[in-house]
Amino acid sequence: MKTIDLADANQSLASFVRNADAKPLVVTKAGKPVAALIPVDEDGIESLAVSSSPVFRKLILHSRERLRKEGGIPEEEVKRRLGQRR
Repeated sequence: MKTIDLADANQSLASFVRNADAKPLVVTKAGKPVAALIPVDEDGIESLAVSSSPVFRKLILHSRERLRKEGGIPEEEVKRRLGQRR
């Protein structure tokens, strides 16, 4: 992963994109990450949109907490409820 300090990022955005490879470029300010430029293909744009959604993150945190408190459903029970057979 490449990093660049915001103060040193004097190239145009287009130049960074043209030179992008398969690795993210993390922009830092005072040594702390503040933004990232990540290569995205058609399949990845949906994942990016979902993963950056505050609503989705809240749902995941809620689900993890519920799983911790109540436990989960065994795979066989999920299949039974969905009407799937082995």
